[in-house]
Amino acid sequence: MSGVLSDYDTPTKPKMNGQREKRPYFEDDGETNHAPAKKKIPKKKHWLYEKAAESIIPTEDQANVIPERLFKGLDPLIVYMCVPCKKFNSTHETVKVEDGMIQIPLALCTVCRSHLIVQKNMKFFQHDCPSLKKEHNL
Repeated sequence: MSGVLSDYDTPTKPKMNGQREKRPYFEDDGETNHAPAKKKIPKKKHWLYEKAAESIIPTEDQANVIPERLFKGLDPLIVYMCVPCKKFNSTHETVKVEDGMIQIPLALCTVCRSHLIVQKNMKFFQHDCPSLKKEHNL
């Protein structure tokens, strides 16, 4: 297909893996080869803001982290943090505890602590229990 003249009388290259044919640019032509501008969407209140307004911030009692329960088990510990928690923790230094081990700063707000607790409980009830039932034919 190389060397074939297109509608614009310019040589074309063979198309590679779904590439579209580019149209030559003419200065007197109002169009260009790049993608058209995106449509402007009217600014409406995003549904996320509505959901956030309805949510409840956890209390200190609901965000009580018990280290024995948090670090129990062989599963990996995944901690999700909001931006203020990340910023706060990033300003503190690590401490070398022993050879090959450091202690990192970990300060969490009530929302992040509550999510950490709920996450561990959800994993237990929604994954560990059904897995155990399947494994032992309960």
